[in-house]
Amino acid sequence: MFLDKAYIRFSGNLPNNQNTYAAADGFNQFGVDIIPFRNIEEIEGFDDIGENAIVVGNIGDVWMALKKMGLPRPVELDYPEHLDWLMGRTVRRATIEEIRRGTERVFVKPVTQKLFTGLVWDPDDPRSRLVLAPYEYETPVLVSDVVDFVSEWRCFIKHHALVGVKHYKGDVFQPPSASQLEVAMTLGRGKMPEAYALDLGVTAEGKTLLVEANEGYALGCYGLSSIVYARFLEARWEQFVRGVQSVT
Repeated sequence: MFLDKAYIRFSGNLPNNQNTYAAADGFNQFGVDIIPFRNIEEIEGFDDIGENAIVVGNIGDVWMALKKMGLPRPVELDYPEHLDWLMGRTVRRATIEEIRRGTERVFVKPVTQKLFTGLVWDPDDPRSRLVLAPYEYETPVLVSDVVDFVSEWRCFIKHHALVGVKHYKGDVFQPPSASQLEVAMTLGRGKMPEAYALDLGVTAEGKTLLVEANEGYALGCYGLSSIVYARFLEARWEQFVRGVQSVT
């Protein structure tokens, strides 16, 4: 695949956040024309998106681009089965109604990608109820035990190789286990997309656990080199163009 155009979400005269800014800078450095767009509705008019033109923006923007190409949304990765050994906690499906009726402190994230930011549900904390209040009772969620991570890291994997590790929360002097990351990457061959990220956390006891797995599109770059980030997005886009939505 050879990209010659990148449609990138802007706000005013600049990319709308640090991720689209990094993508625009990276694509520009290897000669791809940057075409700004500012509303998701504009994507409907992009008749050349595909092998030579990528859409970069938020999750909804990419979903709209896939719909324009007649392709389904990819399945969320979240907690892949081949990484159960890296979880260190149980995960189950539930609904917001079940969570609201519960009496235990648990971690909750939506099944629908980024519907809301994952949170620790505490029945004694009114702020928990405020976060979930806008959503229907039957909204499906993933529920897991609460793990207190002392540090969290995003590991970027492209074509089965590690292309970057970025600290994003907690103690920068508490890195994840390199050996466990290597095993996770090896087990992901044939099961994960060509570009994805593993968010790894380190507990106070020094254990490395999976926070969550993330698809290789519309994800935070967390300071990753702009060229590396652009090539990362390109790798997943190429799979989309070939009709590969999910490997798992």
